[in-house]
Amino acid sequence: MQPKDKLQQYIEQGIYGAPELKKEERKQYLGQFRERVIKVLTQEQLQDSRYVDGMIQALQDPRAHSLYVRTQENNGESQTLSLLTSEAQKSQIPFSFVDGNTYIGDIAVVLAAKDAIEEKNIYIDPSPLPLEFYQNQGKTLCKTCYQEIQKKYPEYQHAFTEAGFWKKLFGFQCPITSRHQ
Repeated sequence: MQPKDKLQQYIEQGIYGAPELKKEERKQYLGQFRERVIKVLTQEQLQDSRYVDGMIQALQDPRAHSLYVRTQENNGESQTLSLLTSEAQKSQIPFSFVDGNTYIGDIAVVLAAKDAIEEKNIYIDPSPLPLEFYQNQGKTLCKTCYQEIQKKYPEYQHAFTEAGFWKKLFGFQCPITSRHQ
């Protein structure tokens, strides 16, 4: 009875192909097992630079082995994906583009380790700094906005300067326009 089972298995493999381990899981994580995933970015997070910077920082993780990027026809984040792949090259991490139609879910980028690591939190936390401030780091702010940074986000105070007397005198416009309407 045993030889027949072996023969049946051989025939089934010929018809259906070799069985795959955790097929649904691999479809979700761009071909990777969940236990190898260090960090992921979703399609929505690719549009917010606070998350993308988190992925760039994750590329410095010594366990990082490969970066997988999901491509799609109407992917408007090509500039962001280009930034991620160039940062991966700088970190000497190989990257691969995978066909977006082959995978399920909204995961767009996966940073994976070579071996199983069982990372508990694979989603990147955004910077606590509001997006309008985050996008204007390195710029000069009006007194009101600068004081808000000092009070609520003192760890980011070094990334901004306060407009002085001369700038105000010559018509300085604060880049955080939504706070002044």
